[in-house]
Amino acid sequence: MYLRIGYCFKNVRCEPIRGISVAGLYQFIFASAATRALGVDDLLMMLEKSRADNKKHEVTGALLYLSDMFLQVLEGPKDDILQLYDLIQKDDRNKNIDPINGLR
Repeated sequence: MYLRIGYCFKNVRCEPIRGISVAGLYQFIFASAATRALGVDDLLMMLEKSRADNKKHEVTGALLYLSDMFLQVLEGPKDDILQLYDLIQKDDRNKNIDPINGLR
């Protein structure tokens, strides 16, 4: 069984990325606080960079930004998700990362 996951952003064309096996799917969900208020242009730049980077590693997900808080869902191969999490921890746009699931 394969999932075909896509993502959208207001006024940005949705692009599904190739399917990944459910058996190899690892999911990580976390919340964090933004270190500064982000505007639409900031979020669009994050989206475009994430699309390019995530596609290389078969990682998909969703990012919710509201009231200077993030809620993020990442799905893909476990090693890639863990490497991505290391990068997220070093990203100066967020702090107080609180894993909700995963990392086991």
